[in-house]
Amino acid sequence: MALSFRTARKLWMGFIALLSLICMFLAVVLWIHGHKSSNFGALIAIPCFAFVGAVWTILRKTFFSPQPVCVEVTWVLALLPFQIVLGLFASEADNPRHSHFTDVYLEVLVTLIWINAALVFLYMTGIILLASLTQLSYDQEVWVRDIDSSPCPFPFPVLFVYAFPFTAAYFRGAVVDLREGASTAATRYCLPGCPCHTKSTEASDSGPESANSVEGAPSSIPIRVPTTMERRNAIYVTLGQ
Repeated sequence: MALSFRTARKLWMGFIALLSLICMFLAVVLWIHGHKSSNFGALIAIPCFAFVGAVWTILRKTFFSPQPVCVEVTWVLALLPFQIVLGLFASEADNPRHSHFTDVYLEVLVTLIWINAALVFLYMTGIILLASLTQLSYDQEVWVRDIDSSPCPFPFPVLFVYAFPFTAAYFRGAVVDLREGASTAATRYCLPGCPCHTKSTEASDSGPESANSVEGAPSSIPIRVPTTMERRNAIYVTLGQ
């Protein structure tokens, strides 16, 4: 079973929250063992902000309201500069006691801070890239979509075909005409045998034989499963006079 985007995103944010919690713990341990750094406040505050933000974005939809894509990008974009500055501060920090214990803990802390910064950067870049491709391909309102919605706000088959058109043959369920953009116009369909004057081409070509088969065997009406892109479009149903 393939890993869904929602599950992968929560695992990624959970890893960021775990690393942030470990960084706070190591900063407290260094402080207790005599590493009186002037940047101790930043070593606690920034990982705490990252931890709270990651846990919030994981649990927000469960207990509160959905998380829009624009809000997700905003808070991660605000966190990244602080993570980079924190890494620079920790890398240049001096260990006044120069004990082996504090040296090892400080090296581990610096490594975890930079790993966390890299995870935040990759996550932010990935979300912005996916949202931009989705906006360019067919969904202009992707920035206000729920990032944990189902179906996923970033339909990967459609985006892959949009970025690499030569791969369209490998994504039969997501083949759409992206050159004309997403069409929001309603398409009128009419079952065979209907007395209305507006009929689709398929219904017009079916003839009276198809009408009799529909009346006699309703289960013979073909049903096509909507593609990933069509699930985002409204389906208009009208009753003809």
